[in-house]
Amino acid sequence: MKVTNGEVRLMRDALQKLIALKMPVSLSLKLAKLANKVNVDFQDMELVRISLVNQYGIKDENGNMSVDLAPVEERNKFWSEFVSLLNQEVEIDAEPIVLSIPLDVEPSVLMPLLKFLKE
Repeated sequence: MKVTNGEVRLMRDALQKLIALKMPVSLSLKLAKLANKVNVDFQDMELVRISLVNQYGIKDENGNMSVDLAPVEERNKFWSEFVSLLNQEVEIDAEPIVLSIPLDVEPSVLMPLLKFLKE
């Protein structure tokens, strides 16, 4: 299934919340497998984001790189490239997951995962 890097970021957070819940082993395993696939793409994207921060940011008083402290022109370049990164599509090969039990989660947790959930 094709998703954007922006969706990957949201899916990662949602999966972290879901896999912390108690549920049957079969469902836990399916969610863990999806989380592992999502994490691979997230790590790739995060490496590029860090590279962009190092390219366009400046060091703060603690020696950490920060885009927020960079001149406006450099911040704009960073955000332009970062948004482009978030909009890039990646392929995540995963079977649809059936949530076979009621889960006590907010709908906002499930929304980023809708492409991978089946009724």
